[in-house]
Amino acid sequence: MVSFDLAGNILKRSHLIIALLMLSTILGIIGFLSMPINLFPDANYPQVVVLVQEPGASARDVESKVTRVIEKTLYGISLVRKIKSTT
Repeated sequence: MVSFDLAGNILKRSHLIIALLMLSTILGIIGFLSMPINLFPDANYPQVVVLVQEPGASARDVESKVTRVIEKTLYGISLVRKIKSTT
């Protein structure tokens, strides 16, 4: 019957394990040092701008009839964190 003694095999071939660990460490250091560093990365935040013009209407009319309706609709969209409106 063949027995697979994993711990015994590792102890017998410790030089192979040490060589593999050293190789993976060296490759990790080389990979880390070759990574590009960007101190000021481009950050594009997803943003939607809705512009509505109602000629001849007062600010109160636009706010009550247009802005509030648009805001209620936008709040129904998932992942919306902030809505800012100016009338």
